[in-house]
Amino acid sequence: MGRLFFMETTGADARDRGLRKGIVAGILSAAAFAYMGQLVKDQSTSIPSSQLAFARGLVGMLLLTPLAYRDLPKLFRAGSLFVWLRSLAGGVGVVVFFMNIKLSLASNARAISNLSPVLTGLLALIFFRQMPRALECLGLLGVVAGASRPIHESNL
Repeated sequence: MGRLFFMETTGADARDRGLRKGIVAGILSAAAFAYMGQLVKDQSTSIPSSQLAFARGLVGMLLLTPLAYRDLPKLFRAGSLFVWLRSLAGGVGVVVFFMNIKLSLASNARAISNLSPVLTGLLALIFFRQMPRALECLGLLGVVAGASRPIHESNL
């Protein structure tokens, strides 16, 4: 009888098992983000975006604290400023994303937020003078094309 994708295996199957787990995790993540976006859109008239973002952060903290508790002292070291700045930027991003969902279609808000790799590439070019390779440029063009499609179709 065949093995299920989540059963433990040994040897050369370990890489395939990791790939399968990664695909399943990616699908679950996409489903969770879609569900979160729909909940935000449904509650957009009765609950402010800031309160929804706070609730998301609180639930995330409760779920992830047991996993990250032993690494907590690393947040208070001398070189942890960039971790705090990244956290602050992520928090602002979630609040603005929720405001965008509240004010527009959820599909458009998600498509616009998918442009973050393009903005990351632009920031790397401006601040770090990192020129993207040809394959990376092709990927960024694909992101822009995919993100612009729902916005274009909703305006028809």
